[in-house]
Amino acid sequence: MSFLDTEPAAIHRLDATGTWARFRVGEPRRLLAMLRELCQQSVPLTLGVAGGANAVAVLWSVDEVQGRLHFSATAAPQVLQQLATTPGLWAAGYLRDVKVQFELHGFTPSFSGPVPTVLAKVPRHLYSMPRRRAVRVRRVDELSPLVQFRHPLAPEASLQMRVIDISLTGCALFKPVGGLPLAPGAALRQVEVQLDEESMFFTDLRVQHVTFNAASRQGMRVGCAWAGLPPSASQTLQAWIGRGRRRRDLVSLAFD
Repeated sequence: MSFLDTEPAAIHRLDATGTWARFRVGEPRRLLAMLRELCQQSVPLTLGVAGGANAVAVLWSVDEVQGRLHFSATAAPQVLQQLATTPGLWAAGYLRDVKVQFELHGFTPSFSGPVPTVLAKVPRHLYSMPRRRAVRVRRVDELSPLVQFRHPLAPEASLQMRVIDISLTGCALFKPVGGLPLAPGAALRQVEVQLDEESMFFTDLRVQHVTFNAASRQGMRVGCAWAGLPPSASQTLQAWIGRGRRRRDLVSLAFD
């Protein structure tokens, strides 16, 4: 199970008493409260299936009387039409350090307005899954590592972003408001990771989730996983994290 992915996890609908049962939320008031929070926070959600087609959307209305959810989507019409004929759809996103996932019954896209919308039924239950525990290092802003890469939508553009936190499984980047988007599933190739003046390496990254940055309302938190981290890079990173754990005046540790 990967709790770091915004991509929906492969939850079996008949597994009511198995692996996923402890994450299941069925109490109506708590369920609706979490849905309303997703709506109020404009949390980016991934709509789709594990390992399959997906689209990014925001929940903008929870109609408790009619039992309906309304989403605004950024996907192309053909993607939403494909999802409409795909069985077993889920929505997945993050509320702080908890991954929320729920089934999408009655998935109906509409293209009548300037932005595509999606209608679905309020789920009978959802899954609330805390992130797996992994040591992550956060450094003060002026000492933060930096990454530099070519944006997949504009290879001629070289972008530089600050690293919010970093671990052996991935890192989180701070994306300022504006500019080209980074959506879950995007592959970032040949990323230069500059940990400090003496430590750097190259690797690929895969965008896992995009959420509002809790520390600043002026940007987004882009969670990424290492993709094919070379052994030498892994050793460099592990040594750097080890030094950070010992130098608590420069770093703080978080267990996500």
